[in-house]
Amino acid sequence: MFKRCNIVRSIKGRDKDRISVVLSVLDKAVYIADGKEHKLAEPKLKNPNHIEYLNCDIDESFLSGDKRLRKELNRLKNEI
Repeated sequence: MFKRCNIVRSIKGRDKDRISVVLSVLDKAVYIADGKEHKLAEPKLKNPNHIEYLNCDIDESFLSGDKRLRKELNRLKNEI
């Protein structure tokens, strides 16, 4: 299942194909953020069946600010 700092891609919804990071995991939902549309202070609640894990994690330090998170996700997007 998912855990904090996993990099995921949305496979359904209006944010389809957007890269995000998992902030927290609930029983039947996951909070994700990308630093732009869904900021760290206001993460998106997403169904785990609507996202896929990209076999990549980020360091916890990148979750300190939206700008820093955006830069790291953009760097990872170019590698994936």
